[in-house]
Amino acid sequence: MAIGKPAQQAPAGEPTGRRQPLNRQRVLSAALAYADRHGLAGLTMRRLGTELGVEGMSLYKHVADKDALLDGIVELLWAEVPAGPAPDAGWRQALRNFADGLYRVFGRHPIVAPLIATRNFVNIEVLRRYQAYLELLRQTGFDRRRGLDAIGAVVGQGVGYGLLALRYTDPAPQTAEPESNLQRIRRITRTLPADVPDPLVELAVDLTSECDTDRCFAISIDALLAGLAPGPA
Repeated sequence: MAIGKPAQQAPAGEPTGRRQPLNRQRVLSAALAYADRHGLAGLTMRRLGTELGVEGMSLYKHVADKDALLDGIVELLWAEVPAGPAPDAGWRQALRNFADGLYRVFGRHPIVAPLIATRNFVNIEVLRRYQAYLELLRQTGFDRRRGLDAIGAVVGQGVGYGLLALRYTDPAPQTAEPESNLQRIRRITRTLPADVPDPLVELAVDLTSECDTDRCFAISIDALLAGLAPGPA
């Protein structure tokens, strides 16, 4: 680069070059990225505005308030889930892919993904996906009610196991040495009554060890799908 006048620095959160105009999608994407890095507690309109290089008040043209911002983040999370069945997938494989896609969102966004279970469920991204999978099930022989129940069941598995996996995932940076197996055993035994039987101590240690939630999720979704069949509710 030629030596001369230093290049002007772009505002915080802005790429160099011409500033992109604000719109709802860009505000929500920035909010998701910010919350992934800093957590939801620190997400405010003022800080998000700083991230985008604008005044926080200008964001209200695109999202009504903090609640609308959080609901918009949930839309983006759902947008990462397969939008519809693969052309060559049977209905069981399609529902398995749907549940797995939802489950994987929790691994990519461990801080933010729990919003899926607590915020507005009926948004445009959810409706698009339900409609696509419901149409596949209708073609297979499910009536509307049984199809909705089947989709709801696999959504419950994806969200439930996604939340369960977070029990064994610390999204915060590690600031200390990982806990050793012996330290974990000592910590667990200190929380139990002194006269607890040894088999229960052993069970407590097993339950608090690292859980292979991927394997458990796969077992649960296979069992669920095996129990589903086309027909009326």
